[in-house]
Amino acid sequence: MQEMYSGLPVCLCHANETSRTDESCSTGFGRGDLLSGTIWICLSCETCNTRCPQDINILRVIDGLREMSNELDYYNPYPALPALHQIFMAFVKRFGKVYELGLALLINLRMLTPFKDIDMASPMFLKGKLKPFPHRSHGAKELRQVMARISKLEKASSH
Repeated sequence: MQEMYSGLPVCLCHANETSRTDESCSTGFGRGDLLSGTIWICLSCETCNTRCPQDINILRVIDGLREMSNELDYYNPYPALPALHQIFMAFVKRFGKVYELGLALLINLRMLTPFKDIDMASPMFLKGKLKPFPHRSHGAKELRQVMARISKLEKASSH
């Protein structure tokens, strides 16, 4: 089972917690699973889904745990991650890709640290790595349609 987890990006810092979360899939989830923080550091890369020998959609399980955690007002040891995810997805939905400067600004504002990364911004602007304004991807409209269809399918499957 360890070889399944060895390639996951999250394993660099939480290998034991990742396997514990996997065990909880079969034994039932408890408060500890929601409090562990593992569900919030998942990058949603789907590597776990690809490698799972039991064909479990682990990413959907983690998303479900995140929803349960939010509904129950459980503590999240990584409060920036849900906000990062929401802001990231909003930019992708609107522009078809992420707007890095906007993402950094909004996440820092959300965390009440608006000037946190200001020292990195100037060199990145000078090198052309940060654009002052967002640009729409050519496929932004099609991506919005796909995202709307996925949302519709997810709502239909949850009823």
